[in-house]
Amino acid sequence: MEILIEGRLFTDAVPPRALDLAKGRYQRNLLQKLETWSGSSLRGRARTYSDRYRLSRHGLFKRLQEVIPGVRLIQLRNGKPARNGKFTLLFPLTLAEYIRQETLAAESAAG
Repeated sequence: MEILIEGRLFTDAVPPRALDLAKGRYQRNLLQKLETWSGSSLRGRARTYSDRYRLSRHGLFKRLQEVIPGVRLIQLRNGKPARNGKFTLLFPLTLAEYIRQETLAAESAAG
């Protein structure tokens, strides 16, 4: 999904270099959207360690900000920023990257 925020194009597609920054299964699951950024997906004993998981999320986001300038964690609802939406990690998308994605999509659709 691509979204325009403040005149800049963002995508929720995780670049490979972001996966390299994940330390452990929980952080990889965050990037793969198997866990929520709010921590609401924690169940059972994991919920009792929610502060540790919060620190883990914060550490991952901090590393992402250092390596990928412009990365954002915002709340989206129906693809638009909203106060009561789901926290979503968005990566900046350059015009060249967007054109490359569209070209690949068109080529795969063509056959």
